[in-house]
Amino acid sequence: MVARGSSSRKTLLKASRLAGWRLSRSLAWKFARFFAVLVSVGFTLAVVILAVNGRTQGVHAVVGRTCVVLAWLTSPWVAWWTASDRAQVDRKEGVEDLARLHGIDATSLGWGRGIAATVRLALLVLACATPVVMATLACAPTPGAALRSLVAFVPLAGFSIGVGLVGGGLATACGVLAPSRGRTLFLATVVAPWLLDGVVTGARAGVSSIPGLLGLLADLSASMGAWS
Repeated sequence: MVARGSSSRKTLLKASRLAGWRLSRSLAWKFARFFAVLVSVGFTLAVVILAVNGRTQGVHAVVGRTCVVLAWLTSPWVAWWTASDRAQVDRKEGVEDLARLHGIDATSLGWGRGIAATVRLALLVLACATPVVMATLACAPTPGAALRSLVAFVPLAGFSIGVGLVGGGLATACGVLAPSRGRTLFLATVVAPWLLDGVVTGARAGVSSIPGLLGLLADLSASMGAWS
């Protein structure tokens, strides 16, 4: 039983590595990474400029904005790629045959796609938001303020995981449940409730939509890092 479980984990790990390699070679991932780096550099410079101009009290708010912009400019690319019928594409391009040669069955490969997309997207968001948090840490006027900036990493990590689960895991599930309409299902699940909530309330989405919940985490990261 233990040997079987260990073998399954190894197979799943190999599947996620193969799926991760496929994702990293895609144009969607290259776009996501480009925009993530661009946002990271831009908002880090914004923190530095605010600090140079003596406007340190508004620095903590940049973290929340960074999170939101990162989510909107990275996850759609990955979600659009993963929500398609990746199984059929891999079948046509011989990836499934390659997987079988390494002892990876179609089911494990499917799970591997979701895991790889989730982990890679979450790490991308976290890695690119970290320089902004570190910049706010460097600008902290007191040790207590610096500590609050460090505490902001907790909701930031949760936010990154949430973005990864939505743009990676949920999008993959949509592609599996509706191979020919996976992208439409994803839009109906994520974007439509957010748009409708905005229309009803006349403001941004609240807790009734997935983007709204992620927005709350971004706001929490900013508020926990506030110095006053």
